Amino acid sequence: DIQLETGHYRILQVQRTSLLLADPLGLSESHMRVKIPSAAGRLVDEDWILECRLGLHEGRWMITSLQEIHIQ
Repeated sequence: DIQLETGHYRILQVQRTSLLLADPLGLSESHMRVKIPSAAGRLVDEDWILECRLGLHEGRWMITSLQEIHIQ
């Protein structure tokens, strides 16, 4: 796994097994899709902010730890 620093990410889109995340302040044009368990997709919603750590596993981004969820 390649760990990234902990950051805040806005959920742009929720799918059954993935989330599309972006910088909540709009400082970066990049978006990234992260893999999630299907049960987790029912627990979050668009525009929520995740404070989390991401890692790259087998070529796919995934949340390796979750500190807080900020509901908008």
